[in-house]
Amino acid sequence: QDLRPSRIRPCPLSARRAATMSRETITVCVWEARDLIDMDAFPKDTRPDSFVHLSLTNDPASECRSDTIDNDKNPDWGELCCSFYPRTLPRQTHVRVAVLDEDIV
Repeated sequence: QDLRPSRIRPCPLSARRAATMSRETITVCVWEARDLIDMDAFPKDTRPDSFVHLSLTNDPASECRSDTIDNDKNPDWGELCCSFYPRTLPRQTHVRVAVLDEDIV
Protein backbone atom coordinates (compact mmCIF):
# COMPACT_ATOMS: atom_id res chain seq x y z
CA GLN A 1 0.00 0.00 0.00
CA ASP A 2 1.36 3.41 -0.93
CA LEU A 3 1.98 5.87 1.89
CA ARG A 4 1.14 8.87 -0.30
CA PRO A 5 3.96 11.21 0.73
CA SER A 6 3.25 14.89 0.61
CA ARG A 7 6.55 15.47 -1.16
CA ILE A 8 9.27 13.34 -2.72
CA ARG A 9 12.18 15.50 -3.77
CA PRO A 10 14.36 14.11 -6.58
CA CYS A 11 18.09 14.49 -6.35
CA PRO A 12 19.88 16.59 -8.98
CA LEU A 13 22.38 14.78 -11.15
CA SER A 14 25.84 16.17 -11.42
CA ALA A 15 26.73 17.59 -14.84
CA ARG A 16 29.40 14.92 -15.37
CA ARG A 17 27.04 12.11 -14.43
CA ALA A 18 24.25 13.43 -16.66
CA ALA A 19 26.66 13.75 -19.59
CA THR A 20 27.65 10.08 -19.36
CA MET A 21 24.08 8.76 -19.65
CA SER A 22 22.93 7.47 -22.99
CA ARG A 23 19.58 8.16 -24.61
CA GLU A 24 18.50 4.58 -23.85
CA THR A 25 18.92 4.97 -20.10
CA ILE A 26 16.35 6.30 -17.65
CA THR A 27 17.82 7.39 -14.32
CA VAL A 28 15.58 8.25 -11.37
CA CYS A 29 16.86 9.68 -8.09
CA VAL A 30 15.05 9.98 -4.77
CA TRP A 31 16.34 11.56 -1.58
CA GLU A 32 13.59 11.78 0.96
CA ALA A 33 9.88 11.85 1.77
CA ARG A 34 8.03 14.00 4.30
CA ASP A 35 4.89 13.62 6.43
CA LEU A 36 4.20 9.96 5.63
CA ILE A 37 1.08 8.34 6.99
CA ASP A 38 1.26 5.25 9.21
CA MET A 39 -0.57 2.43 7.41
CA ASP A 40 -0.27 -0.33 10.04
CA ALA A 41 -3.57 -1.90 11.11
CA PHE A 42 -2.26 -2.50 14.65
CA PRO A 43 0.69 -0.16 14.92
CA LYS A 44 3.41 -1.07 17.35
CA ASP A 45 4.65 2.42 16.64
CA THR A 46 2.82 5.31 15.01
CA ARG A 47 5.61 5.82 12.48
CA PRO A 48 6.00 3.85 9.24
CA ASP A 49 8.94 1.62 8.30
CA SER A 50 9.36 3.08 4.82
CA PHE A 51 11.24 2.19 1.69
CA VAL A 52 11.12 3.32 -1.95
CA HIS A 53 10.45 0.87 -4.77
CA LEU A 54 11.16 2.00 -8.35
CA SER A 55 10.22 -0.02 -11.42
CA LEU A 56 9.33 0.24 -15.09
CA THR A 57 5.63 -0.40 -15.68
CA ASN A 58 6.24 -2.32 -18.92
CA ASP A 59 9.18 -4.36 -17.58
CA PRO A 60 8.47 -5.82 -14.11
CA ALA A 61 11.92 -7.41 -13.97
CA SER A 62 13.49 -3.94 -13.87
CA GLU A 63 13.26 -2.78 -10.30
CA CYS A 64 15.23 -0.98 -7.63
CA ARG A 65 14.61 -0.70 -3.90
CA SER A 66 16.01 1.42 -1.09
CA ASP A 67 16.89 0.25 2.39
CA THR A 68 14.08 0.40 4.95
CA ILE A 69 14.11 3.35 7.33
CA ASP A 70 12.42 2.18 10.53
CA ASN A 71 9.91 4.26 12.49
CA ASP A 72 10.28 7.53 10.59
CA LYS A 73 7.59 9.73 9.01
CA ASN A 74 10.32 11.76 7.29
CA PRO A 75 12.73 9.16 5.90
CA ASP A 76 15.94 10.25 4.22
CA TRP A 77 17.43 7.58 1.95
CA GLY A 78 20.42 9.69 0.97
CA GLU A 79 20.97 9.73 -2.78
CA LEU A 80 19.10 6.73 -4.17
CA CYS A 81 19.63 6.75 -7.94
CA CYS A 82 18.51 3.87 -10.12
CA SER A 83 19.27 3.46 -13.81
CA PHE A 84 16.93 1.50 -16.04
CA TYR A 85 17.54 0.24 -19.55
CA PRO A 86 14.06 -0.01 -21.07
CA ARG A 87 13.25 -2.52 -23.78
CA THR A 88 11.04 0.03 -25.49
CA LEU A 89 11.75 3.66 -26.34
CA PRO A 90 12.09 5.87 -23.25
CA ARG A 91 9.11 7.97 -24.37
CA GLN A 92 6.95 4.84 -24.25
CA THR A 93 8.17 3.79 -20.80
CA HIS A 94 6.67 4.81 -17.47
CA VAL A 95 8.50 4.70 -14.16
CA ARG A 96 6.55 3.67 -11.07
CA VAL A 97 7.73 5.28 -7.83
CA ALA A 98 6.15 3.82 -4.70
CA VAL A 99 6.86 4.63 -1.07
CA LEU A 100 5.82 1.61 0.96
CA ASP A 101 5.61 0.48 4.59
CA GLU A 102 7.68 -2.65 5.29
CA ASP A 103 5.09 -3.98 7.76
CA ILE A 104 2.32 -3.99 5.13
CA VAL A 105 4.10 -5.43 2.10
